[in-house]
Amino acid sequence: MYRRRPYEVIRLDESHVDSRRRTNEMEFTYFVFDRGRVLDRFTERLSARLFTMPEMRALLARARFRLLAAYATTPARMGSEPVRRDTFRVMAVVRPAL
Repeated sequence: MYRRRPYEVIRLDESHVDSRRRTNEMEFTYFVFDRGRVLDRFTERLSARLFTMPEMRALLARARFRLLAAYATTPARMGSEPVRRDTFRVMAVVRPAL
């Protein structure tokens, strides 16, 4: 999209968890700068469904995958902690079931 110059792109994000609907509602606003002036601005809205570990296990089994390991992740630490009851983000290691 912006190929001629090394434009500067800044992303602002806001999100909230809707506990009743079990979704994470996110809004990303992007600003594209060229030499300090705003060249473009656009917004992206996303909704991600949230699952419990038992739900994830059932979905993986239904899709014929076997859960090998699960790790709690944060933006700073990918897969370094065990999953606990209050873990928000999980990285799963899976393999096709035989």
